Amino acid sequence: ERVQIAHLMNHTAINMHYVNGVPANKKMPKITEFLNGNSEYGYEPLKVINTPGTKFQYSGGGFIILEHLIEAMAEQS
Repeated sequence: ERVQIAHLMNHTAINMHYVNGVPANKKMPKITEFLNGNSEYGYEPLKVINTPGTKFQYSGGGFIILEHLIEAMAEQS
């Protein structure tokens, strides 16, 4: 509940250093599969690793959450 959008954008809350790609010949999984972990593409479940806003640690995971929020607000994938 303490993670805010600013924490997602400034890399001060979520794990996952690098966002793995999905091969062009594969169907893109739903973004929720990346939030919860997707072993086929090497994704661990996303989790809060530091008290939000206290420590910088590059996190592609924050951008996965941002994508999920955008999809939820736009009501489209």
